[in-house]
Amino acid sequence: MKSKVMGEVQVNAIGYMALGNDDTDGAIEVFSYNKTLYPDSANVYDSYAEALEKAGKMDEALANYTKAVATADRVGDPRLELFRVNLDRFKKEQTSPSGE
Repeated sequence: MKSKVMGEVQVNAIGYMALGNDDTDGAIEVFSYNKTLYPDSANVYDSYAEALEKAGKMDEALANYTKAVATADRVGDPRLELFRVNLDRFKKEQTSPSGE
């Protein structure tokens, strides 16, 4: 069994600390690492997508918001509806004439 020094929640918290300090590149790196540790967690894809969106990497953000929904659906994550809301918000903002 693999030993993990920090859990998903702790790693995600570090990513959000970076994001909150406008260290988008650092947040992307942390969230990406969390995806490799916890590939069956929908939340890690959602968080990664949020950082990518903030960095202006919209195609990658869309792919990861979509992956969050698909993963949540596959594993029965109780936050599935939240991930759908995030994906729908993102899509709506991308298709609005002003981009907002």
